Amino acid sequence: MPSSNNFTRADSWFEKGKGETDCFASFIYYWIAFNALYYNNAGGERSQIKRFVENEYNNAFDSIAFDSILELPAVAIFKAPIVNLHPPRSRSSSRVNTSTEAAIVADGSKTSAERLVNLMLCVYQARCN
Repeated sequence: MPSSNNFTRADSWFEKGKGETDCFASFIYYWIAFNALYYNNAGGERSQIKRFVENEYNNAFDSIAFDSILELPAVAIFKAPIVNLHPPRSRSSSRVNTSTEAAIVADGSKTSAERLVNLMLCVYQARCN
């Protein structure tokens, strides 16, 4: 679980994001806030994000909350383009292929937690690119 210091740091960056008029700056501030919550020095960032959403976040909210998060207008900015990603590339490509994660985001039969984890992994990859 993130420490209270991490929550304070995340809240500070989240507030900066809310006050920003530039969408790129807002994204960066929101990502820094999220990063403060999931970062724990154990494993790579992708595994930290997955573990945070699946464990910590899933324990804090029920599936209705996950559904609500996935339907927020701000999330739709990321969700629609991710769901409509290009067809899968060869796995031999040196780039990370997020088409599998994007397909899970679009699959209504998956749990909200699974869809949110995979959405955040796609957003993470976009941030890295």
